[in-house]
Amino acid sequence: MAAGGEVQQGAIAPVRLAIVDDHPLLRAGFRRQMEAWPQGTVVLEAEHGIDYARQHDACAPIDIAVVDLCMPERDGYETIQWIHDRGHATRTLAISFDASPEAARRVLLAGGHGLVGKQIRPPELFKALDDVHHLGCHMNELWRQAHAVQPRPGTPAADRAERLAQLSAKELQWLRLYIHPGQFTMRTIADRMGVCPSTADTYRDRAFDKLGVDNRNAAIYFAVQVGLVGREGR
Repeated sequence: MAAGGEVQQGAIAPVRLAIVDDHPLLRAGFRRQMEAWPQGTVVLEAEHGIDYARQHDACAPIDIAVVDLCMPERDGYETIQWIHDRGHATRTLAISFDASPEAARRVLLAGGHGLVGKQIRPPELFKALDDVHHLGCHMNELWRQAHAVQPRPGTPAADRAERLAQLSAKELQWLRLYIHPGQFTMRTIADRMGVCPSTADTYRDRAFDKLGVDNRNAAIYFAVQVGLVGREGR
């Protein structure tokens, strides 16, 4: 780098990175790992999707955004969708403690480019960043499974997948508890989510509206159809 942060003539500009995570300690840890990637430099650090959008214009262009899926304001799925819908050239790598094929499908539907677990080690993170930057996506096993089960556009399966992708992380968490074989009451669900009953009721109303269901049996049937649960239960 030349004085003032300018890239010297003939030098390769570093990949501009963003980290979006609501947990300060985890965000700081990921920033340290990302800064150790030889090709990149972190230019934006945000605590949720709204914060990312607020800072974006001042920090653009962003080449790769590493986005936590579970955040309180504009969760990771919504943030990835926001980036995708605005036509930004930013590629997105999702991170989550719940790095499941189902989560990978939702990231893919939102326009993301990969999903890794938060327990990822630095060499694996560097490989994921390399892949997203050079190949366009990180084709790990989660991403292969996400592609393998993508329904054909215009089919009922695609419609169900799109409806599922509309759920926020909290609404999806609520749904998982609601369709649990234990037949949890709304008060139990609220306790398990660490929210008041009225907030759990709000998650129910929003999830029902987005999924097009109105009772537990319909929600379970929808969950079976999209693969959230097996046909014989969990």
